[in-house]
Amino acid sequence: MLSYYFPPLGMGGTQRAAKFARYLPEFGWEPTVLTVKPISYWAEDSSLLEEMAATRLVRTASLDPQRLLHLLTRRAGKETRAAAGREGAGTSGGRAAGQEKAVTFGGAAAWLNRKLLPWFLLPDSKILWRWHATRAAARLLRSGEFSAIWSTSPPHSTHLIARRLAHRFRLPWVADFRDEWAGGVVVHEPTPWHRRRQQALQGKVARAAAALIGVTPGIVAGLEAAGGSGRCHLITNGFDAADLATIGEAAMNREEAHFTLCHCGSISRFSNPAPLLEALIPGDARWLRLRFIGYDANGGFEEQVRRRGLEEMISWRGYLPHREALVSMAAADALLLIACDAPKARFIPGKTFEYLASRKPILAISNVEETIRLLEEMPGVILCAPDQPAAIRTALLRLQSEPELLRAAAERNVQHYDRRDQAGELARILDRITEER
Repeated sequence: MLSYYFPPLGMGGTQRAAKFARYLPEFGWEPTVLTVKPISYWAEDSSLLEEMAATRLVRTASLDPQRLLHLLTRRAGKETRAAAGREGAGTSGGRAAGQEKAVTFGGAAAWLNRKLLPWFLLPDSKILWRWHATRAAARLLRSGEFSAIWSTSPPHSTHLIARRLAHRFRLPWVADFRDEWAGGVVVHEPTPWHRRRQQALQGKVARAAAALIGVTPGIVAGLEAAGGSGRCHLITNGFDAADLATIGEAAMNREEAHFTLCHCGSISRFSNPAPLLEALIPGDARWLRLRFIGYDANGGFEEQVRRRGLEEMISWRGYLPHREALVSMAAADALLLIACDAPKARFIPGKTFEYLASRKPILAISNVEETIRLLEEMPGVILCAPDQPAAIRTALLRLQSEPELLRAAAERNVQHYDRRDQAGELARILDRITEER
């Protein structure tokens, strides 16, 4: 199994590979995971790694420029804070100056990663992992003990590594896509030439893989069109029932005085809370509390809250380890899902499936077709468009006043989204392609 992102890194994307690795042995497959050595990142969760105690992990170095930029940013931050302390003798003015310098450097690093590197590194900045990954994988594969290769993206460069290994060692290979590739919202394509090149690389992967998996119907359709016709499968993201079973008691810890709405996941341009904030008024603090958990990729969320006078009502806790986030979710009265600003994008937020499995009412603010298509058939879900603040406000009042929404949510049938069952689906694909060799 090739997965660049893997615990102890947090985020929803790491869980897909981790949960497959955890449950595949129950279906006759013993995975070995090839990934990178632990890197400095904004989301870390050692608890996810604890689940991998019985899994063989092989970690390699990587020449990822993003990793280097992150380390330089962190070092620069330490240096500027130290300098500020010397200049300001511990005063607030000194600290502010240091923070400003660190933020400026971090912004420059982010700009380089998003805007400059895509011009030169295709399909993504992780392509420089290929030398380390290929060498380590070749040492493993020479033993002859492996029957198949599985790779997951993003980064999409992981599939190019797997393609070369599959050809060299004549092994069947499954390419797993958590996001779109060419033309998607994840890959930055600076020019038409870059787009054509991404399409060509995607086509090579689609034609070479023995099987391809997408997490949404739209991604599957894109893989079919790219050259994978007849070999594509849908395995969505999901939830681990074992995780949810350990937090049931937290549901008893709800706030008594206020109705509590919880949002778990990063704030980004695809999960912009502005439509929700527009629907709120400071007076709602008498009955409502909103809890945001995750990384603020946009920056400025707390400032938006202050500008609207909503500080009493809204709290932001930043990134939490997965289990802590689940506990906070269980202690809420209802859950908030935001997926917007990309109507034609082929994505469903990973947290959606844990939301559904919690059997709590959900307010979904979305104009993303894939997300809407899934949720509009689910009981206990209120769907609102992001450009309709009045409808969002009405939905908030309904969540608080209509207990039948909770009863409807309890009737959801979500068993086919269980990570254990999904590992069984992957195992059946692996069984088939190895039998066809």
